[in-house]
Amino acid sequence: MDRIGLMGWVLSLTGVLPGLGYAQAELPDKPPGEMPAEASKLQNTPDEFRFEHVRIDRKTGTVTVDATVVRAQYALEFLLCKAGTKEYESVLATPAEAWQIHAGLLMLGLSPGLPAVEQDGKYNPPRGAGLQISIEWKDGAGRVCTAQAADWFKASTIGKGAPKPKRWIFVGSNLLPDGQYEADDNGGIISVANLPSSVIDVPFASTKTIDRREYVEDKKALPPAGTEVQLIITPEKDAARADYARALLEIDRNNQLKLDGQAMTHDQLAPWAEQYISRHKHGTVVIRSAAEALSGFAPRVGEELRLGGVFDIQYRTVTFLHAPLPRTAGQSARALAEWQSRFKNPGDEIQNPAISARLILQNIQIERAELERLNILWAQYAKALEAEMKAYNAMATETPATQPGSNQNANPTK
Repeated sequence: MDRIGLMGWVLSLTGVLPGLGYAQAELPDKPPGEMPAEASKLQNTPDEFRFEHVRIDRKTGTVTVDATVVRAQYALEFLLCKAGTKEYESVLATPAEAWQIHAGLLMLGLSPGLPAVEQDGKYNPPRGAGLQISIEWKDGAGRVCTAQAADWFKASTIGKGAPKPKRWIFVGSNLLPDGQYEADDNGGIISVANLPSSVIDVPFASTKTIDRREYVEDKKALPPAGTEVQLIITPEKDAARADYARALLEIDRNNQLKLDGQAMTHDQLAPWAEQYISRHKHGTVVIRSAAEALSGFAPRVGEELRLGGVFDIQYRTVTFLHAPLPRTAGQSARALAEWQSRFKNPGDEIQNPAISARLILQNIQIERAELERLNILWAQYAKALEAEMKAYNAMATETPATQPGSNQNANPTK
C-alpha cells in the first residue's frame, strides 16, 4: 500500500477527519478493510498509538520519535533526517518514517500548514500549527538530561545574528501523486532552512542556499555521536485551530474523491468545508486532478467548497506520470532492456530510476485493478444482456407477428 493510503487507513482507526481533528462521532468497530502488511506492528490503546519508532500519546498530547545524534559535515539544513539520507547536514537521524510523524500530529488534531513561499514580491515564512520540540537522553552516568531542540545548534559565521527558533511549524511536507510522502523520498524531516518538503520547519525566513545557510551544530552542547535520544514534539495551545492550514483533495481518473488519503463523497464537501473554515480561518484546499478525470469536475468540486466557505482553492492537474505500458511481448522485452540499462547507469538519470520504476509498478497495479473491475462489470452486464435476449427470443417465438419487420397494420384483405 502507498504511504497516502496507509496514512488514511491508520487515521480512520482513530476517528480523525482531515482538517477537523476528532470530528468523527464514532470510531470504527474494526479496521477499514484488510490490514496492510506495513501496519502489522502497530499497537493501539485508548491513550497511545505506537509505530516501531514513533509513539503518539493522546493523553499527554505528544509525539515521541526515536533518534540518534550524528555529526554534520556541513552547515545545517535539518534538525532531524531519516537515517541513511542527510546525516551530513543534520543534527539527528531517525529510523522512523516521516509520514508516521505527520500522521501522529494529525492524530492530535492538527492540520498541516503552509510552507514558505514568495508571492507578489513578498516572502511569507511557514505558517500553521505551532509546536515545541525538546530532546531527552541519558548521559554517560545514566542520568536523564533534557534540552530544547534549538540548544543543539547555533548561528553560523554567515548567519551571525540569525534567531534561534522558540517554536516550530507543522508544514506537513507533500503527498505526492504516486501515493508517496515527499519527506520519506528525500529524507528531510525537521528543517532549519525553509523547505516545503519538510514535515516541520522554523517559523521565520531561513535560506536553504548551501553557501548561505545560517546554522551549524553546537558541538559543546551536543552529546557524543551515536547517543540515542527521544525527540518530543508537543503542539502549542490552540494549535489544532491554527489560522493557517492546508488540505489536499484528490480527484482520481474515475472522478472519485480523497481528502488527505481518506475517501469522501461529493455531498460531504460543503459540510466538511464549513467545519474546516470554522477551525482555520485561512484554510487552503489544494484540488489535484488526474489528467484522465472529467474536465469540468474539478470546478464543480471547487464550487461545493466555496458553498462551505472555503475560498482559498488551488487547482493542479497531474499529467500522465508514466510511459505507455507494453501491449505485446516484443514491447515488453524492449521496455525491460531499457530498464536494465537505466539501473546499470543510474548516474545518467535526472531522477533515481527506482522512483521512476515505482511509478510504473503503481500504474500497472492501477491498470490491473481497473481491468479486474471492468471484467466483473462486463461479466455481469453480459449475463444480464444474455438473459434479456433469451427472454426476447422466447417472446418472439410465441408471437412471431411482433418481430421487427412485420407489418401489423397491413390490411389482410388486400
